[in-house]
Amino acid sequence: MLLTDNHEELCKVLSSFVMETCKEDGKEYTPKSIYLMIAGLQRAMRQHKGRSSSFNIFSDSRFELFHNICDHKFRTLHQQGIGAKSKHANALTDEEANKYLCLRGGNEHRLLRFSQFIRETATADGKERACYIYTEQGSKNHSGGMGQLHLDNKVVHHFEVPEEGSRDYVHILDQYFEKVPREAIEKDNFYVRSLSSIVEGKPWFNSVPIGKNKLSSMVKDMCAAGSIDSNKTNHSLRSFGVTTMFKKSVPQKLIQERSGHRSLTALRVYEKSKNEQLLETSRLLCDGDVKDDDRNEDESKDGPKVNPAMFSGCSFSNCTFKLD
Repeated sequence: MLLTDNHEELCKVLSSFVMETCKEDGKEYTPKSIYLMIAGLQRAMRQHKGRSSSFNIFSDSRFELFHNICDHKFRTLHQQGIGAKSKHANALTDEEANKYLCLRGGNEHRLLRFSQFIRETATADGKERACYIYTEQGSKNHSGGMGQLHLDNKVVHHFEVPEEGSRDYVHILDQYFEKVPREAIEKDNFYVRSLSSIVEGKPWFNSVPIGKNKLSSMVKDMCAAGSIDSNKTNHSLRSFGVTTMFKKSVPQKLIQERSGHRSLTALRVYEKSKNEQLLETSRLLCDGDVKDDDRNEDESKDGPKVNPAMFSGCSFSNCTFKLD
């Protein structure tokens, strides 16, 4: 039926699919799940008939009925609260992050290379400091296709922070480079398997790369071994890093350079409101008993009242403030 050349017939079939599809237990799928199913059907049609010979069910105006059915179905599900809550991997807490240093994602880290890291020294804060420069060679957001030729590869500079001791990332990378065999560096596979027994003065690892599946479940396995519950995945550490930078008021440009997000919209998903800010907002909204005349009288005596907590965690640059 999907390979028919009759667009009216195909439109009716797809519309019926959207309205009637449900889980085995009779519960509704989320709008996003239904959309992904439809995208799968579109992909199947193109694989069997070719891109030029198949219908584009998403943009073809002849499928207007199907589009309206989808819109109605998705709105109805949303009003019922189905799919209204997004699922994200929980970020690691400060305490948990101090226990574990792990990965961003299995596939991207499976392709990570020693050659992507260059160790240099540079002056920062008036001192000569060691610095690792990481150059991205490919990621989910930058696969390097024809449409991305204008994009620059992500380059991250990370300076040593000696006061952090063993938690300093430069120190950790130095230790890792020291403990892997030269053969592993020559093969250019960054993540390699550890040896079952360690001999003092000898490498701690062999040259065999860790598999993709093992990397993909690394954080989950480590959390299970450490009796840390909740939804923790490899993405949790990335989430922790970006969320922490937001909490510390790091400029969005620097966060975006390090995280590799191509849009601020995607980046701001990690910008969580702190409980202190939410509490202050609640207090302001509950302050309904104060009359405007009383507030103006107080301001005329002592000047405008500004609550410092409102700006907790905020930073400003190149701004002009005018208080009347």
